[in-house]
Formats: sequence, C-alpha cells, structure tokens
Amino acid sequence: MQESLGPLITQTARFVKYHGDEVTDDEREAIDAVIDYDSIALGYKSRNIDRVKYTYRWDTCTRADLERYARAWLAMGLRRPGTYLAATLGTCTNYFDWGGVVSVYPRAYVYPLASYKLHISEPESLAGAREAALQMHRNAASAPFAWMLYQMALYVWCIPALAWCVAVATRSRYKLAFLPLALQIVVLLASPADLTRYALPLIWLGPVLLALCVRQGAGSRVSL
Repeated sequence: MQESLGPLITQTARFVKYHGDEVTDDEREAIDAVIDYDSIALGYKSRNIDRVKYTYRWDTCTRADLERYARAWLAMGLRRPGTYLAATLGTCTNYFDWGGVVSVYPRAYVYPLASYKLHISEPESLAGAREAALQMHRNAASAPFAWMLYQMALYVWCIPALAWCVAVATRSRYKLAFLPLALQIVVLLASPADLTRYALPLIWLGPVLLALCVRQGAGSRVSL
C-alpha cells in the first residue's frame, strides 16, 4: 500500500514542509493516522520519497483512516496545487531534463526486509573487473558527443516523440501500439525517485523505436 500511496505521500510531505502552518488539526490527525506527521517534513527530499514513504503505518492504518486521509489530501491540494505539482515533478526531473545520466549500480543493494529471501554473491575476485567496467561507463558518459547517448531524457521522451511524429507523418497503422509506451511515461511521473531502473523499459525500447522510424521512413519513400 505504501507504494501505491507514494505520490500522495510525497505531495503531503512537501505541503507539510513548506506550508505546515496551513494544516488544520483535523488534517493533521488524518495524516498522522496513515504516516508519521512529525517525521515527514524533516524526511522529505524532493528527489526521493523513501524516507517519508517508510513512515506509513502499515500495522495500524485502517480503511477508514485511508478514506479520511484521502479527503485531507484533496482539500490540501485544492489550496496549494502548485505545491503538489512541484512534489510530483521533483521525483521525475532527470527523466525529462538533459543531465539525468543513465547510471550503473556499483553494488547490489538488498533492502533489509528482503535480505532473508535473497542471496546475492559479489566475489571479491571480480572487484577489479567491476571497477574497470564502471570506469568505462564513466568515461563513455562524459566523452564528447557520446554523453548524449547516456541521457535518460533521450529514451524517455526524445526518441518516443520522434517515433510518434514519424508514425503520424507516415500515417502508420500502428499508432495504437504507442499506448503502452505512453502509459510507461505516465508511470515515471509517479515513480518514487528518478532512477535509471524505472526507465529501463524505455531505454531498452529506444533502439527498436529508432529502427521502426527508419523502416517507416523507407516505406513511405517507396510508396511515393
């Protein structure tokens, strides 16, 4: 539940952090029944909602509490829609802004609650190879011209936008196939952080879309 409430929680946290004096007593009680009110303002980070998300009271929160919280969330949003918008954009900035680099994780991280279910081996004998691969990635991501291929924005919206324009210009019959792609972009708007792993479906799809653009363009020229 805390994952599905993530976008609402981060909007609430930003409101409390910057406009806490506007929160009514009733709204505070409604919020505190679902997440820890006293912690969310301090724990709020615009680029990552984990600290506030983990204050969700999963062991005591009831359906009635959630319904009351939803009403408080809506009332606060109507008073400060700009605050809610800023909270949403904060967790997806790197997806749409040039500067968000496609990153590689140097080490596997397992959340403590899942550590008993997973066993991940990272042999120290391969430490040198891992560091060499990471250095190659860093060099490529900062090299002239090549750095553009390591921008998340290229795969999240630039290539999809190009593919859509080509599909419209060539009167493609496959425009409906763009619906899942559009839904994936919408999902990124609600992601808990602008991390590479959430954009991987679009990154993997990028070369396919470019190939389709070439094919559609070639087919259009032949038909003419």
